[in-house]
Amino acid sequence: MKTFELVLGGHPDKVCDIIAETLKSKVEGKSAIEVAWFNDTIIVGGEVGKLLDNQLVIRTVKEVLESLSYDPSKVVILNFLQEQSKEIADIVKDNGAGDNGIFFAGYHYYWSNIIRQLKAIAKQLTKTAVLHRYKTDGKFIAEFDEQALLVKFTLNIASDEKQTKQEKKWFKNYLISMLDLTFNKDYLLYINPNGDWFKCGGFADSGLTGRKLACDNSCGLFHQGGGAFFGKDVSKADYSIPLYLQHKAKLYALDNGLDSVELKAYTIIGDEWVTIYTQDNKFIDQVEFSEIMKFAKNNPMEWTGL
Repeated sequence: MKTFELVLGGHPDKVCDIIAETLKSKVEGKSAIEVAWFNDTIIVGGEVGKLLDNQLVIRTVKEVLESLSYDPSKVVILNFLQEQSKEIADIVKDNGAGDNGIFFAGYHYYWSNIIRQLKAIAKQLTKTAVLHRYKTDGKFIAEFDEQALLVKFTLNIASDEKQTKQEKKWFKNYLISMLDLTFNKDYLLYINPNGDWFKCGGFADSGLTGRKLACDNSCGLFHQGGGAFFGKDVSKADYSIPLYLQHKAKLYALDNGLDSVELKAYTIIGDEWVTIYTQDNKFIDQVEFSEIMKFAKNNPMEWTGL
């Protein structure tokens, strides 16, 4: 049995990731943005190459909240962004790794594809939930048997108080059709098995960038290292190396006829070369960090992960 968990875009942790990533796109130079959501307050912090205008930060946060069907008028936004440390900038320069870390990523010939499909479902549910009078805050657990057949799918998702029984039925049928087309028929499906819930987002639970790191990466299929992905530019090894390792693992598995492979690497801040090994310490490659940054820039990570 394999069990995977994923969250929708309106989950408070994922909202923070999306805010950080959206702000990153507006930064000139380096970026390492962190976001926290506590009740009626959203806090933006971290380091950037050039400070953003405070009103731009506030406006961007509000736009993200609106896109996920939250009311931004109910939230106070505090901006504590600061310019990147000169000491860090001097060490990293243009081609050095932006942080220390140990990183892992892998490829499995069918589980990796299933995880990719689950992430697509999470993204689609985020887009369509409000059409059935659900909210965008939710998470699901999908269980598969040894033949990679879906056995059980359990979705917990916030509801609108005005939702009708017919809207619930339409949503259930919609979800069934999506799962049937993506995986297989004849599985157990549960939606809010312990009852409906209405208060959601940071108003019900705190949110923080990077706290859904496993969901964003391999969903527990492989080891997890490094730090948060989102809000970081490609100079941050936390972001760029896992992307590159996942790509490298797939190529290595296909070239060598392997069902599965897991790769690892580590960096010290400022490193300009990265050595890649298998989990059993077989040397794979040594790559310039500038090449890894170039790959990450051309193959950006979406908010649902790899």
